[in-house]
Amino acid sequence: MPRSISEPPAGKRGKGGRAGRNERRLVPGTPVAGSSTGRPLVVLFELLGQRLALRVLWELREGRMTFRMLQARCDQPSPTVLNKRLAELRAAGIVEHEPGAGYGVTALGAGLLAALQPLNKWAHKWAHELADAADDQDGSAASQADGG
Repeated sequence: MPRSISEPPAGKRGKGGRAGRNERRLVPGTPVAGSSTGRPLVVLFELLGQRLALRVLWELREGRMTFRMLQARCDQPSPTVLNKRLAELRAAGIVEHEPGAGYGVTALGAGLLAALQPLNKWAHKWAHELADAADDQDGSAASQADGG
């Protein structure tokens, strides 16, 4: 019988063949805040919104890294937090670990990174527009202060 989407894959279960009590698998079909049915986009945003998750994915865009390399690139998070995020990303099929080679993105992870590129471009445009608007306000305020 096929496993359900929210059931851990074989070999990824805690004692007794069940997911650990405190483990929460963020995969499509898993209820999360904002979606009792586990809509894929909402679950993805929940997963990527976890502390360090998006950062880990983003750092792995340039290739495989060991745990320590990834920890350094992510500004030295605690090993516990980084291990938890890596486990969640692995359970979601986005990141993989290859002994001796380190962590890297899966084909799904590479697809997600490609899908995030337009969002990254938009975010840079947004940042520039906000900075330009702030500069315009600063210039306007200075002009008014000078009696202009």
